[in-house]
Amino acid sequence: MVDPPEIPLPERWTVITARGPYAYADERRTMADHGTDILLTKDSGGSHTVAKLDAAGDLGIPVVVIARPVRPASVPTVATVADALAWPGLS
Repeated sequence: MVDPPEIPLPERWTVITARGPYAYADERRTMADHGTDILLTKDSGGSHTVAKLDAAGDLGIPVVVIARPVRPASVPTVATVADALAWPGLS
């Protein structure tokens, strides 16, 4: 996790907080050192999770990926920083 959870978690859980990017060797070592038996991760898009997914696969650890929610059609979006900066009302 990037930030510590705001709710109490089961005592047997180990929460590791860190901010990426994460290297394969670090992810593999962390999973091996902590005896990880399942990886639960969100689909955050992009390639930021590749290292942990590869490490889990190499260690034979099952992976559960939480899908991104469907974006409501009524929510406007932009694809680039330039488009965001040109958003009406931001200048």
